[in-house]
Amino acid sequence: MNLTIHNGSLAAAPRLVESEGNKRLYFTVACKRRKKKGAEEQPKPEYIPYVAFGKLAELCANLVKGQQVNVRGHQHNGKYKDNYILSNVADEVEFGVKPHKDNPENTGNDEVPSDIPGTEMDAANMDIPESYIKEMEESSVDSDQYL
Repeated sequence: MNLTIHNGSLAAAPRLVESEGNKRLYFTVACKRRKKKGAEEQPKPEYIPYVAFGKLAELCANLVKGQQVNVRGHQHNGKYKDNYILSNVADEVEFGVKPHKDNPENTGNDEVPSDIPGTEMDAANMDIPESYIKEMEESSVDSDQYL
């Protein structure tokens, strides 16, 4: 079974990209790690990059940084030249609480560190060829079934 489930908050504002009439949305979910026994510090969050396609991308385009989300999806593995590329593709996204400016405890995460791969989710920045993106779009679950 190929299934990913992540619950967390958006680490940054999502990025909607449209090319040749196809829409895709790149976003990163910050998930809490478990605290180790005896550890005094809270562990740093895990940043999980996702991409959504079509109508699901349109629906999720209005999400904001810090908003709580539950994401169900799958991993897509492809090969380009001699490199393997693994992507998390969102099939369903449940929207949660939006951050409130007057509540400092519910503002989401701070800026995502720039040294974490996948935080600037743009195909051009990731050197992902258009042919691979097209393959992901074609093999992705039809998001219309969840509307």
